[in-house]
Amino acid sequence: QITKYNLEEWYEGLEKGGQHLTAQSFFLELSDEELHLLSSLASSQLAANLGMSRRLTNAELAGREALEERIAAALKRAEEAGTGSKCGYFVRLSTRSPKDA
Repeated sequence: QITKYNLEEWYEGLEKGGQHLTAQSFFLELSDEELHLLSSLASSQLAANLGMSRRLTNAELAGREALEERIAAALKRAEEAGTGSKCGYFVRLSTRSPKDA
């Protein structure tokens, strides 16, 4: 649920007047299907960590590869636009802070 307190609602206000008042950010919206895929991949990894591994389905493998390509393309666009980072990126999968959960 997006509220006025979510980052994507107020971030642009920090960039007004050409001043960068915080770290540069860009957003990549994920579809419901991609979110479901991430949840499934995380569950598989947790199961593997607990010794209960399961093989990823062909659909999960293909979905993971497609999502990786989409993220790589977004990072490349950010670099080309001058909003990328030579030092790496911080990826956040939620607008909520872990301390709020």
